[in-house]
Amino acid sequence: MLTPRIYLASSSPQRRALLDQIGVSYQVLDVNVSEQLNANEVPEMSVLRLALEKARAGWGMVKDESPLPVLGADTVVLIDDEVLGKPASHEEAMTMLEKLSGRTHHIYTGVALVSDTADTRLSVSAVTFRKINYIELMAYCGSGEAIDRAGGTEFRVVQLCLFLISRGVIPA
Repeated sequence: MLTPRIYLASSSPQRRALLDQIGVSYQVLDVNVSEQLNANEVPEMSVLRLALEKARAGWGMVKDESPLPVLGADTVVLIDDEVLGKPASHEEAMTMLEKLSGRTHHIYTGVALVSDTADTRLSVSAVTFRKINYIELMAYCGSGEAIDRAGGTEFRVVQLCLFLISRGVIPA
């Protein structure tokens, strides 16, 4: 195992895969931060706040033993002024994906890097899904891929079969 260059304040397989893809060595920290969205909080502020809370919680765990920074992140999907978080069930994932089918939505991701200082960044992407048929929805949701992903979507799967147009910064 490589010596970590950062700590990752997330147990998300998607976050780990992104860091692996760009060759960043890391160590996962199991932080316990509520991902509850505040009423009347705009998506930009929600994801930045939650990313910062996660990174600060991680920094609190390691600051006395390591100078390595802690990375935190959070993502939500917005469609029709409704924020879609992580579906808790197959049925909820189906409902979310049906809303996204054939429509444009926005993906908001906040990222925070914390050490003795803190820095945040925001990425907003507009993504248009093609019309998704019922069999595709059932297959995708039945695979378990939709659970624990904002809006029930995961970019690497979506890029293969579901979207038509994207604008903004989207991880490859």
